[in-house]
Amino acid sequence: MNQLTKNEKQESIEIKDQTPDPTITVKKTPEKEKQDRIIDIVKNAMSAVMGIILGVIIFILFSMTPTPYGFNWFSTIGTIILVSYAILKIVFPFFGIDTTKFGFKGWFSTEFIVVVFCFITWTFLLN
Repeated sequence: MNQLTKNEKQESIEIKDQTPDPTITVKKTPEKEKQDRIIDIVKNAMSAVMGIILGVIIFILFSMTPTPYGFNWFSTIGTIILVSYAILKIVFPFFGIDTTKFGFKGWFSTEFIVVVFCFITWTFLLN
């Protein structure tokens, strides 16, 4: 049997007490909330502008030149995502947006906005 000494029990209790409780939420100050809101607005606006620019570029590429052999719709989406990710990863820090705090959710929402605006712009230009 594995029995802990009194000293080891105290250490394990102290370790348990040091772990943060995930149910506790930290209230943000009004200034921090305002700053986060402004950063989110800038991030979404930049993503939308990037999507519009890429939509115009794709329209010009596909309407002025014949479609290259083997260039499918999914490769277009992949190209849009890769190009916008690379550009936004470079541009965001110039606007005070810390990209190291982005997780999957942050980049997914950013790229979703880019792709949606790109295809909406492309659709408007095709009609």
